Amino acid sequence: MLKSPCYVISDAHLGVASPEVERALVAFLRGLADRAGSLLINGDLFDFWFEWKSVIPRNSFRALAALADLREAGVPIVYVAGNHDCWGDDVLTKDIGVDYHPGH
Repeated sequence: MLKSPCYVISDAHLGVASPEVERALVAFLRGLADRAGSLLINGDLFDFWFEWKSVIPRNSFRALAALADLREAGVPIVYVAGNHDCWGDDVLTKDIGVDYHPGH
């Protein structure tokens, strides 16, 4: 069970969304540290996400940093991958600290 209040985001499609969309998302995430009990990312945060051993797409760096800061502030983050971002691995789970669920 996710802690209340649980905030839910979905379908930002970072990478093809405008820079304004990413800035708005980052501002939203930065405002959650003092008020969120948890965050659920309900798919398609990215339009394309794939982690190689030492490389990730750079166009979503600010959003990833905001998620890492939120996690460091103690807010649990559950990420249910959508059909555009189901190739996550250590960056999301170990570096950012999200509870990542790929697949169905």
